[in-house]
Order: sequence, then structure tokens, then C-alpha cells
Amino acid sequence: MPAILIVVLVAVAFLLLRKRGEAATIGDVQPGRDWSQNLSSPMPGDESLLDQIVQGVIHAESRGRQTDANGQTLRSKAGALGIMQLLPSTAAQLGVDPNDAAQNVAGGTTYLQQLYGKYGNWFDTLAAYNWGPGNVDRALATNSGYPDSVNSYAAGIINTLQV
Repeated sequence: MPAILIVVLVAVAFLLLRKRGEAATIGDVQPGRDWSQNLSSPMPGDESLLDQIVQGVIHAESRGRQTDANGQTLRSKAGALGIMQLLPSTAAQLGVDPNDAAQNVAGGTTYLQQLYGKYGNWFDTLAAYNWGPGNVDRALATNSGYPDSVNSYAAGIINTLQV
């Protein structure tokens, strides 16, 4: 999928969310990195933090593709669909069609905001997006940590941010 299409899809998602007047804020996301600035990123915004997070998730989840080589909606082994790899149950809860690229991005963006509202930091938010909030809740409650693959996923996206 051309990069311009991804930008357009993200812009559509942000416009949809702007109508709701929602905003995203940043919390402490990773030990060892200086996040002492009181950063906030109203949504939408050119190169906002949330925009960068969404772009990072899109890249990590699908490499920017909504469909496979046969034109079918991209599907993971776990059954997640589309450019932001939404599970059908998550898409249904969000009221979006994961087979429609714009709705997939809008749903994924909303889901990230919901997770951020729950966890208050981007590292745990991205871990929950990747591994599931139930797994993250159990790991936090038992102080057992995340699997290496989940740590790599979250850190990989966070380390690309330009803040």
C-alpha cells in the first residue's frame, strides 16, 4: 500500500475523532528515557505523538497493508484483520468494520486511546494492544513482566517516536 494512502487513512481517522473532541496525553513510557517534559498531544495534529504511535502500530502490525496479495483483508494467525490488525470482537465493540481500511484505522486509533486511558503510559498501552489487556493486567498484578516479544513490540514503536 503506498505511503500516501496510509497518511490519508490516518488523517481520516483523526478527522473522525476530532469531531468527538477527544485528546491524547503522554505518560512515562520507558525506564531510562527522559520523559520528564510535560508533553501533551492534542488530536489531531501534524506529527502528533498519537499520529506517530498509530503509524508505528500500522507498520508493526501490517507493514501498512490492508489486504494480501490476493486482495483479501489481511488476516493474522490469531484472526486479527486489516491494517491495524483488529480482532473481530474488538472491531465489533468499537462499531467498526475491520475490512474497511479507514474504519480499521479509526477503530485501532480509538482502541489505543482507550488502552492509554486505562494504563496511563504508552509502553503498557502498546503491550496491551499487542498481547491483550487481560494478559497485561495479569502481568502487572503479579509483577511477572512481559514476554520478550511484547517488550520488543512496544519498545520498537516507542523508540521510533520523535518527541
